[in-house]
Amino acid sequence: MPMRPKRPCGYPLCRALVDSGPYCPEHKRKAQREYDRRRGPEHRFYNSTPWRRFRRWFLSRHPLCVECDGPANTVDHIEPRRERPDLELAESNCRALCASCHSRRHARDGSRWGIGPVNLRSA
Repeated sequence: MPMRPKRPCGYPLCRALVDSGPYCPEHKRKAQREYDRRRGPEHRFYNSTPWRRFRRWFLSRHPLCVECDGPANTVDHIEPRRERPDLELAESNCRALCASCHSRRHARDGSRWGIGPVNLRSA
């Protein structure tokens, strides 16, 4: 089977060639740090130890998606964190969803992209 040709590293002014991925090993971590810095404090919460512990505990108590009864893998805030930061780790403000129901919910209300509600036909 033929191999794909190497591509240049995607980091500005780098001349290294890579087999896979956008960056060479030297620039991969640097690019990830810059990306994380641009994402801001909203996304740091979801990588915090308290959230990870809460998520693991919540999904162990609520293993099924509340919308489709499939296996849940996402904890969704009913009221958005930015509106009610006091409820970010409250069981009463969370619900278990599968990935597709979670994506559908955020696409419907437009919160993922910062646009208003979107009219989607129910699947």
